[in-house]
Amino acid sequence: MIVHAIALVLDIVLFLSLYSDAQRVLVVWVGRRGEELALRFSPEEVYANVGDQVQFQFYPRNHSAVQANFERPCVPMSNATTGQGFFSGFRPLLLDTKTIATFTVNITHTDPIFFYCSQGRHCQQGFVGAINPLVHTHLHLSRSDRGV
Repeated sequence: MIVHAIALVLDIVLFLSLYSDAQRVLVVWVGRRGEELALRFSPEEVYANVGDQVQFQFYPRNHSAVQANFERPCVPMSNATTGQGFFSGFRPLLLDTKTIATFTVNITHTDPIFFYCSQGRHCQQGFVGAINPLVHTHLHLSRSDRGV
């Protein structure tokens, strides 16, 4: 009886440890806030663990998700450093579309990752976001660098 109880407890502990390490898919809306279309990522900040995925879901009209450096928030990372960064490509969608385009980033570290929309002047208008930012300073500082 005691052996069965111990085995049950060990099974529960194993299950909980596996569950807590499970991969998560964190969704970031691109061009939408709540029920309204907006020049924003929503949420603008997400916190991800190694093994998680951040899935960008695109809404009308035409947006992108491009990795950048904190110091140069509206410049693609591949142009700002020797790193490659990510670029979703432009995702043009009609207003009446029923489909959602997606782009997924696999998280391989917990360092901050900054991103922006490269369509027109969207970035300069504050269309920026971050994965694992340090505190909540990135958006304020990044926007003030551009006078937003």
